[in-house]
Amino acid sequence: MDLDVCRDIVGNTICADFLDYLFRDWYHLGKPLYYDKRLYEYMEIRSRTSLSQKDKFETRFVINVSGDPTKIRHDALTDILELLTARYKLSETVLFHRTKLALTGLLDRCLLETEELFRQIGAPEGEHQKQLETLLLDSSDDGLIGVLRKMAAGGSTNRGRLEQLLKKEKEAIETQATRAGNLYEEARGAGELQSQKELVTKLRDRLDGREVYKLAYKLKMSDFAGPHSEQNPKVSKLLNMYRPTQSRLGFLRGIEALCSLPLGSLVMYCPHDATMNAKIAEVNLLIEETVWPFVDYENASGELGLTRGALQAQVQRFYELWSAYVFVERCCWTDLTEVARRHLRSVIQCFFFQDDPSADLKVIREQVEVSIDRVKEALHLATARGSFGNPPAVEKFKSYKFPSGLAFDKDMK
Repeated sequence: MDLDVCRDIVGNTICADFLDYLFRDWYHLGKPLYYDKRLYEYMEIRSRTSLSQKDKFETRFVINVSGDPTKIRHDALTDILELLTARYKLSETVLFHRTKLALTGLLDRCLLETEELFRQIGAPEGEHQKQLETLLLDSSDDGLIGVLRKMAAGGSTNRGRLEQLLKKEKEAIETQATRAGNLYEEARGAGELQSQKELVTKLRDRLDGREVYKLAYKLKMSDFAGPHSEQNPKVSKLLNMYRPTQSRLGFLRGIEALCSLPLGSLVMYCPHDATMNAKIAEVNLLIEETVWPFVDYENASGELGLTRGALQAQVQRFYELWSAYVFVERCCWTDLTEVARRHLRSVIQCFFFQDDPSADLKVIREQVEVSIDRVKEALHLATARGSFGNPPAVEKFKSYKFPSGLAFDKDMK
């Protein structure tokens, strides 16, 4: 069988995987869907002239919605729309629930810091991702924490090197402390590598304990001017900004250092794909002996389409599911006053994304300094009560510019 057909059947739009988890998830949520097998009777394999190479044929898995040129199977279209609606509701209710996204952000931060640990021990570029993928493929569904534990120890190839570097770092600190006359262990402190390993362990333990961070900032698709889709240039710009792991880590650590927040107290969730699982609308239909992706046929037909605009409206709802989030550690958020929380939101918003290319970033940076000071004052009072840990070292960010273009230092040119 053609490879593209196999891919369509197993894991594309309306496919075996989709039909399995959609009905299974709703069943376990206590709201089982009506299971109509009639749609399966319309599933076929057809060939058509390649759109890219006119002298070749390509084979596609399709849903035949017109048994003959004079009759449209509207029941099949209705079934597809119902599946799309069920998929949207599952996304809205479960897949993009705020608690799930907060834990996903915590997992991302844990992996970002683990990658930084690999970088500090001199692991080759790409080694972190390679080892992580290998461990995940060899693991079970409930083995994530075990995988993170192995990665925090250096993975499968860097364990010895990490232990050796930690030992050397400890010896160097002890030697320096002895020369300075610090005889007590607590006065000697931990080195940068040891601190990084402890941070990864702390984040992993929070994830294992299902510690849900509190929502501090949310940027919605509707907040952008222009089309509410992945075609919006501002949305594309933001996605490109935070797709690199170093950009996400730099933003989170930069805000922590800027506001004197404890290291590891911020996490973010920024979906890389703004279509938000609307691909089901791209299922191939056989209409009047021609193979069309459903959404392409409807867009070309406009109000005269088979669904009279219902498909486009549903796809638009999927786009509106897209949002970017920044979450704050729960105990940190609880100890802030309501005024300090509002100032923290303002800081995150200003540094997260600037959608006006004509804005003077220097002026914006100076204006937000008031909010930064208010957050730091509130955190200083909370620290005096013993609630907080240590923030990142400010010295490392003196020349840093956030992905949005704002400078860490207000005096930076």
